[in-house]
Amino acid sequence: MDQVISALWATVAAAILAAAPIVLRVALAYAELLRQRGWQVLQERLGEGAARIAAEIAAQVAGSPGVQAASRAMVETGALMLRARFEQEVARRGVPLATIEGMLTGELGKRGVVVQR
Repeated sequence: MDQVISALWATVAAAILAAAPIVLRVALAYAELLRQRGWQVLQERLGEGAARIAAEIAAQVAGSPGVQAASRAMVETGALMLRARFEQEVARRGVPLATIEGMLTGELGKRGVVVQR
């Protein structure tokens, strides 16, 4: 009986050793999927935030010729606001402020507002 139990344990141990690399690869692939999904969610949230702030800027730029000259400063301020709204995610991912400014400038461009550099 002891030989049967020993053989059974040896079989179980061999199966576990054979499955370990597969389980590890699956776990690493899942971790990578979660990391990519995190980036995707951050990009979507930043994009939506950029669209909202760009709409606010566009309304102000369109309403006042004097504001058009200050549009660059408004984009910089808007980028700081957006970065503050997503402070932890942006800091954790290392998103530069210039990228957020570019997103705002792009959103303004979609609305026909040219940001002076």
